[in-house]
Parts: sequence; C-alpha cells; structure tokens
Amino acid sequence: MAEINPKRAKRKNSSGALLAALYTMCTFAVFVFIGLVIFHMATRREPADLTADSRQTVSGGQQQGDQNAGMPDDGSGQISVQTQTAAQVQTQAAEETQAPARAQTQDAEETQTWSRTRAAAEAHARRQALNEAQASAEAPAQTQTLTEAPVQSVVSGLFKDGSADPDGYILPQSESRELTDADLSNLTLKGICYAKNEIYARYGRKFQAAELQEYFDRQTWYSGTVEAGGEYDQGIVDSMNEYENINKDFLSDAEEKLGGYSFGS
Repeated sequence: MAEINPKRAKRKNSSGALLAALYTMCTFAVFVFIGLVIFHMATRREPADLTADSRQTVSGGQQQGDQNAGMPDDGSGQISVQTQTAAQVQTQAAEETQAPARAQTQDAEETQTWSRTRAAAEAHARRQALNEAQASAEAPAQTQTLTEAPVQSVVSGLFKDGSADPDGYILPQSESRELTDADLSNLTLKGICYAKNEIYARYGRKFQAAELQEYFDRQTWYSGTVEAGGEYDQGIVDSMNEYENINKDFLSDAEEKLGGYSFGS
C-alpha cells in the first residue's frame, strides 16, 4: 500500500471544498437571477382581473404618457393610469370652473329675453293707444236729428225781434270785419253771450255749460273736438284771425256792460 502524503491530501481536500463553494455560489446566483427576471416580468404584466374597458383606459393612458416626454417612468407600470387620472381631474376642474360662467350666460340670456318681451309689449301698448287716439280724432262728429220745435225753443231769446240767421250763425260777419254797436242792436244779453262763444265754437271748442253745448251741438257747422279751458283755449285764441280776436273782446265788454249773462236763467 502506498503511503499517503498528508500535505498532498490536505491540498486535495481544500481544492474540493473550494470547488464546492464556487458551485454553490454559482447555483445561488443563477436562482437569484431567474427570480428577478420572473418578478420583473410579473410586475410589467397587466393584472389578470382588468376588464377590456380598463385595459383600454390603461392603454390610452400609456399613449398619453408616451407623449409626455417630461414625465419619468418609475418602472412600476402605473404611469399610464396616473396620467389618465390626472387628465380626468383637470377636465372636471375645468368643467367646474366653467359652470358659473355658463350659469351667468344663461341668466343674461333670460334677462335679455324678458327685456325684449317687455319692450315689445310696451311698444304694442303705445301703438294701440296711438291708433285709438287717431281713430277717435278722425271719427266723424255725431249729428243729432233736428226737429223744428227744439231748435225754436233753444234759439228763442237770442234776437229781440225773434228772428234767426238761416245758416245757423248769430253773427256770421264776426270773422271777416270788426263789429259795431249797430251789429248788436237786435241781440239780447243772451244773444251777445252766445255770439261771443260762437267765435270759439268755430274752432271746435267744447263747452262746460250744458246750455251752450246743447245749442252748438244742434248747429250743422259745429264739431266739438277741443276740450275747454287752459292751454286749449289759448291754442284757439292763437289760431284766431285779427277780426275774431278784436270781436271776442268787443262782445265780452258789451256783455259785461249789460250785467253778464247767467246760464240757466
């Protein structure tokens, strides 16, 4: 039997132990590498329970994330979902910001619609009132049926001799020349008062005294369209010619000299 060299045996055992350690370390490194690869692949893969709509959303988020070059990818696979969520938040914030503006716009439109409706109603009311006023002004004066007996009873007392002008005027010349005392010689106090008001009646003046209004309503030439008093009387006076202005004052003075006529007497 050959003699075993202790030193050589010891070196042989040390070499075997070193090889075994290296083999073990290589094997462990391979398993670690395989585990890392499997873990990395598992984290990059989509979750199994995602629906088609969810995968489509994630895909859209990934596309938007690809366009955003400044956003870093942490390798977790969640960047697309985060991008989509941020976009939704921004959209919702924009809609909430625009909501008051839309409400104000709607209120403004409703206010304008109401204003236009009100303005149209007021314009219609004004046109209707104007049409009614024009129709009233253009309406022919109503004529009353004349009978001989009432005319005689009204005319009686104007002339001292009981006569009457065939044309219905008391003093028809009062608009064409100055009157004199001779023109009044056949008139009673009542006739002078009526002759004075006859000048106003030619311009359509209405009378507050029922006696006067009844008399002139029976005259074919009379048409009462102007209210009595105030600015209306001044307007008539301004429209009178020179003779009418002189004669109305002349008749008024003559009436006062005789004591003035009292209606209803």
